[in-house]
Amino acid sequence: MTENQSSNINNYKNKLEKFQPTISQIICNEQKDDVLIKSLQDESNAIFKQFFRARLWIQWQPIIDEINKSIYYLLTTVSGHQTLGEEYCQIICIDYNQYLIPSLWRRLTLAAIYSFRTRFVNFFKNLATNNDHNHDGMVAENLQFLIDSIKKINVAIFFLQGQYPDLIKRFLSIRYLSTSVKSSSTDYNQTSFKILSFLTIIQVILSFYAKYMIITKKSKTKHNISIDNTKESIHSHNNDGKRCPLCFSSYQNPTLLFCGHIFCWDCLSDWMLTTSTSARQQQGHFERKDECPICKMKINDTKQFVLLHNF
Repeated sequence: MTENQSSNINNYKNKLEKFQPTISQIICNEQKDDVLIKSLQDESNAIFKQFFRARLWIQWQPIIDEINKSIYYLLTTVSGHQTLGEEYCQIICIDYNQYLIPSLWRRLTLAAIYSFRTRFVNFFKNLATNNDHNHDGMVAENLQFLIDSIKKINVAIFFLQGQYPDLIKRFLSIRYLSTSVKSSSTDYNQTSFKILSFLTIIQVILSFYAKYMIITKKSKTKHNISIDNTKESIHSHNNDGKRCPLCFSSYQNPTLLFCGHIFCWDCLSDWMLTTSTSARQQQGHFERKDECPICKMKINDTKQFVLLHNF
């Protein structure tokens, strides 16, 4: 490319800069298209409900909405024409790299993603869920959070530069040109949009911080649960085979007799109380029969009890 050609292209781009639409024009265009598409969807759903049952309509409603979107963009964007929103706001789509009408594949890609955006998002969510080996849903949740955050960052940049209103157009390098020359009086909302941009960036930063705190808290909780489970496993392993011969459960306040047998303190106390009561009923007078429940060794003094700790 010669210097003259490069100079001519730069001059051409500088001239086109005068036809850059305002942010308000682009937003108005998006809203106008959404209203028109919603109107088409409502009419199609009303016709469908007249001929089919409500249950069938509920099942087919997402598909009907997608078909209406695809028809709208096929008749406008894919065909190389302005959408009704673009015509209303007096703007046109261009390929920013060549400053020409976008190529057919760019228009087809734009129309396909706009028409079936929900399906694409759900596809990637399901893909992330299938690859979630922990099965805790964190991968899909974090993916959705990341997508939402990137969208907000793109909106913040759009409020500052006024070029790409969404990620799809940024990826395809599709921008808008106004059919009328931009004047200084048309930018009276620039300050408001800049404030919105900074507020959006602050919101994204705070949301990332909150997400970081949530992930950190969940990680600590999982770590503590893992430690508790390990302790319980070790405790359970250590207690295998150590059961009170009276209640057949793990020892509670284990008590050792001089004969070598071990019992729970409560179990031993209850047994001794029971034998004493039985002796009173049989002999008609109180006679303590303090003895080991197993070997019947006499227990003459409570000093013959030994409480075991960490047994």
